[in-house]
Amino acid sequence: MEQVTLTNHPRFVLLEPRSLPPRVGDTFQVVCPSDEEAIALLQSALRSRLVAIDFETRGTDYSLSYAFFDESHTVGVGLAWDTGSCYLDPVALGPEAYSLLADLMVEHCGLLAHNVYFDGGWIRRDMGQHAQWYACTYGMYMQLANEGWEGQRWGLKNAMTDLLMWQDTNEHELDSWLIENGYKKHNGKAEKGEMWRAPAHILGQYCVLDAEATYLLMTEVFEPVLAHFPKVLSYHQDLFLPHVLVHIDQKIRGIATDRQQWLGHKDYLDKEIAELAESFLTHGEVQPHIYEWELAKYNEYLDKEPSRYKKRIERKEPAKFLKDGTTLSKNWVKWVALSRKLPAESKNWQNWEQRRQLIDVGLEEDFLFNVQSGDHLRWLLYGKLGMRVLLETDSGMPAVSEDALKAMGDIGRLLIDRSLRTKEVSYLTDYIERTTTRRTVHPSFRLPGTVTGRLSGKEPNLQQMPKTKGTLSGFVSRPGHSFVDCDVNALEMVVTAELSQDDNLLALYGPTAKKNDIYLFYGALMPGLGEKIVAAGYDRLNPTAETIDAAKKACKKERGIAKLLILSDNYGSGVKKKHKILSLEGIDMPLSQVEAMHLALQEAKAGVTHYSDWLRNEWRSNGGWVENGYGRPMCVDEKYTKDLLNRVVQSTGHDILMMYTKIVARLLDEAKVTWSPIVMDFHDESIIEVPDDQVSLATRIMEKDAYAELNRQLGGTCPLKGTAAVSKTLAGIKLEE
Repeated sequence: MEQVTLTNHPRFVLLEPRSLPPRVGDTFQVVCPSDEEAIALLQSALRSRLVAIDFETRGTDYSLSYAFFDESHTVGVGLAWDTGSCYLDPVALGPEAYSLLADLMVEHCGLLAHNVYFDGGWIRRDMGQHAQWYACTYGMYMQLANEGWEGQRWGLKNAMTDLLMWQDTNEHELDSWLIENGYKKHNGKAEKGEMWRAPAHILGQYCVLDAEATYLLMTEVFEPVLAHFPKVLSYHQDLFLPHVLVHIDQKIRGIATDRQQWLGHKDYLDKEIAELAESFLTHGEVQPHIYEWELAKYNEYLDKEPSRYKKRIERKEPAKFLKDGTTLSKNWVKWVALSRKLPAESKNWQNWEQRRQLIDVGLEEDFLFNVQSGDHLRWLLYGKLGMRVLLETDSGMPAVSEDALKAMGDIGRLLIDRSLRTKEVSYLTDYIERTTTRRTVHPSFRLPGTVTGRLSGKEPNLQQMPKTKGTLSGFVSRPGHSFVDCDVNALEMVVTAELSQDDNLLALYGPTAKKNDIYLFYGALMPGLGEKIVAAGYDRLNPTAETIDAAKKACKKERGIAKLLILSDNYGSGVKKKHKILSLEGIDMPLSQVEAMHLALQEAKAGVTHYSDWLRNEWRSNGGWVENGYGRPMCVDEKYTKDLLNRVVQSTGHDILMMYTKIVARLLDEAKVTWSPIVMDFHDESIIEVPDDQVSLATRIMEKDAYAELNRQLGGTCPLKGTAAVSKTLAGIKLEE
């Protein structure tokens, strides 16, 4: 591949792009070697300190068992090490070579993969145990370049061009074969899901170059930087990789489900959706405009009526009489008959009339007002009902999102309720389809999935599932088992208190803090809210359970306003943003009053502001990065420096959660609890499944013992606490009141 220069190349903060083309030579890029050659190559790889591995598979779901072999199995394996690289077809290997490959996968202590969650999953399934991973280069890439520039990506193909400076990726030959053989998408691009069909010499070259890139990334790009950031490697190996392996186990085992519950709930929602749509369309303020819209659409259709009859063929009139002058001519009689006959109806008119009849009885959706159409709703809400434009889309159009609808009274609420139920049905439909052939769902994750290190979910994304009883009740524990969940109390606020040492946050979360309510605490300091909160008997520095409960009841509105202001302030909102957020919630308040509350909140968070300013100075001094609370670098593009505090707090909180899950796993194993991960990383909580007779022990470990150990390891001033819950379904754990 051609070399490129750094001209116009993306700027990295910590990583240095280098021209590192794939290595060549007799032992490099060997595709499908003979058995004798494979043995020699594998023996060489086993002696290497680090070995990169890349799997090519049919299908991507390694949770499918061998009963689904035709759908999901390993096709080939790419390897790269210090003195060689090769592609192997495991099925074609002889016994000795296959044994060496198996030894490499489960015994070598220096394995690398660009996505351990994927490649490690196949080893876990096929070998029956986890590999001894040294690094996941995808994770390492994100941990060293969280955001080297706006819009950065961390996939292997991005790394090939951005870090290794390859002129292009290794996809051209494979993509060409797929397209030429008909394996392409609607847009004409190659269908990578069918790449397993490619011949070994093409797929093998693609795979071995993936392994080559992974090896070069780790040894030539990442390790020189890790020498200056030893905490990153220890974090990666001690916290991140164990977290990945737990999630591999979770995917393979899956979560049991109650499909009938979902089917019944979906039927119920379908009826509610129809009723809500009817209530909206017949609403007194809405119905006349809906009639106007549909009538205009109908009249527009009528105006375009085509000619009903085919064009009449004009025939010359023949002589009326025969030569005798009295006998009518047969031709003339025939001409008269044809002249009086109506022309045949045109096909266009027949089609038009057929559709008109369907429109008349409401069976043509294009002629009915569509409550799911943004254009239709904009016409109605803003054009006819005159609603205030509080939010706009990215393209500058008045928004019809749920946030925008909140400020539109009963009409907005009807649309929001319908929208929420429609979204829930889409999730339920997905879950129902996934449980057609097996009773479990096997969600996948990206680790890490965000710039802060948090994971993100997919297939299905459990972190975005509807928090309703009907949906959550469909995720069930296995017979004789229960879910045990533990939620870290106010994780990000405790982290902010620890890092900033803000006086008010220490009063809420410090070592001598009393049980309190953060929204009443700050609300009591805000003009226009604090007077009523204090009058209700609440003392923010000397709270009691009784005064907190009394103030919550007496000052529900004031506490709600304080909550909105505090939550938005955590993301750096200014006065105008806070004012808009209140307006969207239907709270009409002068801008001057919002400004007074904003200033009071800033004064109350002086310590946090000071820490945030310090972070910005550190970011400038370091040339684009700061350390989070764990000590790992957070690279941030200049455009997002306003978000520095939030990123540091979120990343630190997630690192702490990974520490917690590792401690929980160790303590459960030491106590000989038979446990399985359900979702170990739910932002700030962890869920496991245990036999019913071990629920009490598991609960104590998760709620008490693990936090005692976690706080000892952290050694901070603000202790972390957790609240455990036990249930047979996720509804008993995740249901939002």
